Amino acid sequence: MDIKAITEAVAPVLESLGLFLVDLKISRDNDITITVESTDSIVKLDDCEVINRFFTETFSQDEEDYSLTVTSAGLDGEFKVQAQFTKAVGKKVEAWLKGGKKTVGVLESADENAICIDGTSYNRSEVNKVKYYIEF
Repeated sequence: MDIKAITEAVAPVLESLGLFLVDLKISRDNDITITVESTDSIVKLDDCEVINRFFTETFSQDEEDYSLTVTSAGLDGEFKVQAQFTKAVGKKVEAWLKGGKKTVGVLESADENAICIDGTSYNRSEVNKVKYYIEF
């Protein structure tokens, strides 16, 4: 199976559901994991079922044996794509910077080159990872 072909095939379905692709992995054993996130709310189980059904109708298991998992990115995962940063603007995040420093604050802006947390800008090359800050 080809990542590019899968990405192109599922893109219209994701868009129709108000979702975007966060990650797509294919193991050596053809275990496929599609990770998605909602553009403005949460990923519902029904969304994952629609993607699963579309995938199995589009890519025949008779032609190529595979297993498929469709999952949401979740609140505790690090951001992998720009759309996640964009969605998080205005929300509290934690960022791990190169050199071991960690900062927590409101993500004020984010583009491909930099992020701004509580008035301090960081070049994306200075940032190891960012994720939502979850308070209990």
